[in-house]
Amino acid sequence: MTRFLRIGNRVVTLLLRMGLPVGRMALLTVTGRRTHLPRTTPVVLTRQGEGWLLIAVSGRAEWVRNLQKAEEGTITRFWRRISVESQELTPPEAAPILRRAFASLGPITRRVLGEYFETESIAPLEAWRIEAAHHPVFRLTRSFPLPPLDRNMGAQRANGTAMTSAESSRDTGSRPRSA
Repeated sequence: MTRFLRIGNRVVTLLLRMGLPVGRMALLTVTGRRTHLPRTTPVVLTRQGEGWLLIAVSGRAEWVRNLQKAEEGTITRFWRRISVESQELTPPEAAPILRRAFASLGPITRRVLGEYFETESIAPLEAWRIEAAHHPVFRLTRSFPLPPLDRNMGAQRANGTAMTSAESSRDTGSRPRSA
């Protein structure tokens, strides 16, 4: 990793710990495979369905090996911590994701991250399968799914101002539904 990226990671980590948004970045905390201590690193997450995709751009870094062994961790973003389970995708599954992600990068980002990849974005999928063997892709899903929000309570539940259905009907002028 270049000095520029190391400094950048420290700055991004500080901003994320302060709860500030930094694009699609989040902090990933995983138990170290040898030390059994929590290890935290900034990562870029891509939303996919109910979970996220995580690409190991720098290859088999320490955090990647820790995640491969632990198969679980915590992502922190906007002061929210979410326990996640990880599943490493096979190279055939990861190849189209890698190619699509690399092709969608801006020219400056592609140039910075390009030093980690030997394949061009226009290369055939087979070349990206080879690349995927060196750059694992993980699917992260919540360990403890959150219950769906009650339609009548919505975001009010989060700040403790939830109304009963009778209070809600008074405010809207409708009659409470009978059970």
